[in-house]
Parts: sequence; structure tokens; C-alpha cells
Amino acid sequence: MTIIFHFPDPKREITFTLQRDDLDRHQALFFEQLEPLELSDILFELDVLTVGDHDNIEENQSRKRRIEILLSCLKRNSENLDYFLYALQQCNAELVLEKLEKREFGEEPTEGNIFNVCVIFGDDFDYT
Repeated sequence: MTIIFHFPDPKREITFTLQRDDLDRHQALFFEQLEPLELSDILFELDVLTVGDHDNIEENQSRKRRIEILLSCLKRNSENLDYFLYALQQCNAELVLEKLEKREFGEEPTEGNIFNVCVIFGDDFDYT
């Protein structure tokens, strides 16, 4: 007797796309709202995360560091971003999904989108 399990294609349930740069733009939102342990379990089951990636996330004591590791893994292969959206749906991360879909960016700039400004003052400027 053969038992066949049918899993729905996660990409079918996605109503919008996510770009690699969106991970940086929404980094503050992710740090505030996400629970990386639940997401890592789902992404591991979908073969998005390797055993090593999953273990790194699971074993780390710092929630912030777990999110950093998770985002780093997702950036490494941006083809998996649809699966990340699917995992967010499965975790009922409605606020995060809403902000991603509406492209709401209210977060602090990250290294990838900070502009450096250099101002040079003349000799007659008083620096005190």
C-alpha cells in the first residue's frame, strides 16, 4: 500500500512578491514583530533552510541574533522569498504581511541604504 501526501504549493498562496532589498528595508519591523523559531521550523520543512541553518537559529539564545541568521539565510538565496512569505502566512504574521504588501517603509535606514554626507567647513568656521 502506497500513501501519498499532497502538500499545496506554497507559492500559489502568495499575492505579492518580495525582493531581496525588502529584507533590509523592513529589518526593524522583522526585529520587532517576528518569532524566528516558528519561521525556521516552517522554512526547514520547505527545504529553504539547511539542517545547519536551522540548528544555528534554534541554538542561539538571542532572539535578535536568530532573526539576523534567518535573514542572512534568506538573502543568500532570494529565490526562497516566496516561501518566506508563505511561512509568514502560516505564522499569522498579519501586520508584517500587511506592511510588506503595502510597501510601507518606516524603519531606520540600514547599511545598504544609508547615504554618507561629507561637509567641509572653511577656515573661518568656529568649531566650538
